[in-house]
Amino acid sequence: MSKMSRKANKLRKQSWDNKRQNKMVMNIFGHVCIVLLAIIIALIVFCCHRKEEVQPTETDTATAETDSEMSSLEETEEESSAEESETSEPVSETESETETVSETETSETTEESRTEKASSSASSTAIAKPQKKPTSQTKKPIKVTVTIKNIISLYGDEFKALDYEISAGNVMKSELSKYITLTKQAGKTVGQYWITGSCTNPMFDVTFIPGIYTINLRDVTIQAENKESYVGENLKDLTYTVSRGSIVNGDEVVKLYIDGDPTKVGIYDIKDKWKNPNYNLTVKVGKYTVKKKSSSSGSEETQTKPINVAIKILDKSSYYGNTIVDPDFSITKGNVKKSELSKYITLKKEDGNNVGSYSITAKCKDTGGKYKITVENGTYTIKARKLSIEVDNKESFVGDGLETLTYTVKSGSVVAGDEVIEFSTNADPSKAGTYDITAKSKNSNYDVKISNKGVYTVKERPRKKAIVQILHCSSVYGEPISDYKQFTISGDITMEEMIQFLSITKEDGSNVGDYPLNGTCSNPEWDVTVLGATYTITSRPLSVKAEDVLIYQGEAIPNELPYTITSGSIVAGDSPISVTTQADPNNIGEYPIVVIPKNSNYDIQVENAILRVKAKPQPPKDEEEEVEGDKSSSSPSETEEGPKEEEVKPSQPTPSSPVDGPSDAEEDVEPNKPTPSAPKESELADDESEVVLPTTATP
Repeated sequence: MSKMSRKANKLRKQSWDNKRQNKMVMNIFGHVCIVLLAIIIALIVFCCHRKEEVQPTETDTATAETDSEMSSLEETEEESSAEESETSEPVSETESETETVSETETSETTEESRTEKASSSASSTAIAKPQKKPTSQTKKPIKVTVTIKNIISLYGDEFKALDYEISAGNVMKSELSKYITLTKQAGKTVGQYWITGSCTNPMFDVTFIPGIYTINLRDVTIQAENKESYVGENLKDLTYTVSRGSIVNGDEVVKLYIDGDPTKVGIYDIKDKWKNPNYNLTVKVGKYTVKKKSSSSGSEETQTKPINVAIKILDKSSYYGNTIVDPDFSITKGNVKKSELSKYITLKKEDGNNVGSYSITAKCKDTGGKYKITVENGTYTIKARKLSIEVDNKESFVGDGLETLTYTVKSGSVVAGDEVIEFSTNADPSKAGTYDITAKSKNSNYDVKISNKGVYTVKERPRKKAIVQILHCSSVYGEPISDYKQFTISGDITMEEMIQFLSITKEDGSNVGDYPLNGTCSNPEWDVTVLGATYTITSRPLSVKAEDVLIYQGEAIPNELPYTITSGSIVAGDSPISVTTQADPNNIGEYPIVVIPKNSNYDIQVENAILRVKAKPQPPKDEEEEVEGDKSSSSPSETEEGPKEEEVKPSQPTPSSPVDGPSDAEEDVEPNKPTPSAPKESELADDESEVVLPTTATP
């Protein structure tokens, strides 16, 4: 297990311990709050019993309990929020590998804390906080959820371009990109860094789901170079060569040491005692040889003549964007093995990654007089990257903005972050038609083959179609006109869209009958068929009962004959009936009282009555005043058959309805005059036992 993995496990274990301690503290805090709350409630109850003048209501006690609970819950929420904010901070460079675990544990702790708060608050009466009403009716911003993409790169490589995708919201990425800025957390070493975003346009309510930029270890294999010296000499510098991978310029990746006592003759291993944590470094062990000096005045090496060696650096090449090929050389002169000579030669390519030619040179180390090396430089060629593309066709509707022009790679690939193709089109977004899309390469590092021209189509926006059916409505005469702007709809348009453009009108009129309902749609971009309907005003039901009337012979018939409305009502200002009779007040008898409907807006049910004309009662004999000429004119039969007791003349009945009697014009119209029947002898003989003989007459 690497040092970073062990350190990550140690940090992860420490984080788990901290979370368990925090959870235990939160549990203890919750129990303490509940106990304190119970004590406060008991004190309040005790104080309430001690007071004699005013006793608090149950509502006041519950409110105090709730206020106490709410304050304790708010303190708990503030502590929980503080813990969440501390936990949610991005990890540092050394703690990047434990970030995911910490976030998971934080979310679990937060959920447990919320559950404890919910259970404690359930024991008391909750007081709902009133929601604030919006102070304005401004247009709500469009809600969008943006998910930032995760990116992985190697330590030392150039940072890759940040990107995102829209996971929720009805908005195009090309439109939103104008206002979105993505930012990577600062840091270049191995680890994980947050990628966050911001939006500068207030018309979008953007929720960012952050991404993670991961910088992985750089794989490198090095070979510790063999060294040798004589006993008593200063040790030579320990060096190495890179056999696989590459090292970022300026980095110190390893520290070497000699495993043993180099003051004594022997062969010792050259090992590493420190490695750069940004590299996945493999160190191959070298050898350090300590020789014994010869008995002569000079060393064996100083007495050996150096070997003349000539090397030629081999030419290398690669395509732009691919990994640089390691330089190499061949020995053109000298009897020496390449593996032996490689200890003293370091090859280096001239700096540069774009298309072109770069020299490869060699740096020779001190061989201690063993070799005299001559070098012929080589050339490194970076060739243009081959790329074959096809221009994508695009389309949009008249009035919309042009779509972003793109292409599809048929063969080859594009290096991350490079812009290779430049587009142009003569498309007019305000006119329907087809237009060319042309493309050309704008990056000299690519050999681009463009296989086609694209086509941009601007289409007429299809007209939405719908059929609107206005619904039949009705009301009773005299009642308010009901809401007749009701309809059903089928087609491409919703009812909510149609409401603001549909106008429904009713033909004028408030009397009984059918009135057409017609509609029109004011949106010229829709193809709408409106089917009309009918508004029906039905008759108003009314039941009228005429009342019987009694008069004495010679008295005038009342101008307004009484009646009663037994069901229904009359609209203010209407005179839907007339009550009339053809009675002769001078002739004793029974005459029909007839209720005549005169307004077609009413459905009238009538019940007629009877007007009775009776003989006028005669005064008693002892109170008669004798007047000359009267005896001859009086009838003996009337005197003898008159009533024995004086009858009280009935008062004039008053109609129960405020409806006026028939107008002068209506009184001129007479129904067929009925023939009154002669009064019976029993009626004239005894007024106290009056027998009513109904007479029916047809008006």
